[in-house]
Amino acid sequence: MKNLNADIAVIGGGASGFAAAITAARNGAGKVVIIERLPRTGKKLLATGNGRCNLSHTEITEKSYRTSYPYFSEVIVGFEGAESFFGGLGLLTYSDSQGRVYPYSNAATSVLDALRLEAERLGVEEICDYSVQSISAEKGGFLINNSLFAKAVILCTGGCASPSMGSDGSGFALAEKLGHKIIKPLPSLAPIKCNDSMVRALKGLRVNCKVSAYLGKKLLKSEVGEIQFSDNALSGICIFNLSPLAAEYGSDMSICVDFMPEYDYNSLLDLLFSIKKQRRECALEDMLTGIFQKRVGQSLMKGAVSLPLNSKSSSLKPEDIKRLAALIKCRRFSVDGLSAFTSAQVTHGGVFGEEIDEKLCSRLVNGIYFAGEIIDADGDCGGYNLHWAWASGCLAGKSAAEFIKSRRKA
Repeated sequence: MKNLNADIAVIGGGASGFAAAITAARNGAGKVVIIERLPRTGKKLLATGNGRCNLSHTEITEKSYRTSYPYFSEVIVGFEGAESFFGGLGLLTYSDSQGRVYPYSNAATSVLDALRLEAERLGVEEICDYSVQSISAEKGGFLINNSLFAKAVILCTGGCASPSMGSDGSGFALAEKLGHKIIKPLPSLAPIKCNDSMVRALKGLRVNCKVSAYLGKKLLKSEVGEIQFSDNALSGICIFNLSPLAAEYGSDMSICVDFMPEYDYNSLLDLLFSIKKQRRECALEDMLTGIFQKRVGQSLMKGAVSLPLNSKSSSLKPEDIKRLAALIKCRRFSVDGLSAFTSAQVTHGGVFGEEIDEKLCSRLVNGIYFAGEIIDADGDCGGYNLHWAWASGCLAGKSAAEFIKSRRKA
């Protein structure tokens, strides 16, 4: 690439990168360029929400996030909101019954097209298929790869999740070379590994449950939703929302699955005694048919009683029914770790938040800004992480533009 000068270089052409570039250009930053290591910008954005792009949530609060950034709440509260931001780009949105915000078209391509159209209108230049290896401070700005000079740089490189879509962790190396501490990046919103016979027996099934994370006897967090059983792992949105805790506590954590959260233990006990009476001549393997999918019912029965599954239900003793009820209400799974970054949606960890000021500027290197997943901040499933990308990107872009304009006056 030929030597090129810019006022602001945005490194990373994802959600936060586009938000930063557009906002910087709107605020009179001058020449703004987006640098993307892949052949095209926005690849990861196109995959979000199963191609529908769950771009925000109607109820954004700090409790849905984990972060070391001290001004996190101020950033998400101060943001105009994803619906307003995209409304200004001509993109219509709607929210579903669970508060998840989507483009009206139900297509992630519409979101990316709206961002690209606005960036093009504002004169933002895209430099793709270009990997940033170095950023060095020079008089009046920064030299990128010894070829591109920018007065300010916004790092929007993402984390390590889904590396094939652009987030390969290279941004952490750049931040570290600039003197920043990196909180160890770990997979988040990822399947949780469980080397358990029941997980293998139920491979391919989806079951509505309540899942609870425990550290010993201490309840850490509970979620309700659909759990998916796969190869030695538990998956599904409710499991993803427990995965940051699994990343933090590892094998010290366990997961309790309540297969019938609508019933308390005593109500379930009454139900099971009634079913036993009704199906006393049925084999144990069929007793729970009508409540659970057959494999689920068989696995629970096998785990609760020592009798052969071809035994009649009438052979169950009251103690057997009590053990079955207890197992249905809490089948405990030991955590054996998380799946790899290739299966993760976001990164837990990143640039230490205490080293970033309220304008998302580095406290260590003036003129360096951060936005999005590169910062130690990650949220639950449901549009929270993209909301953070828009909010932080817009603030970083505005702050960088103000920095450039102050330099012009000096």
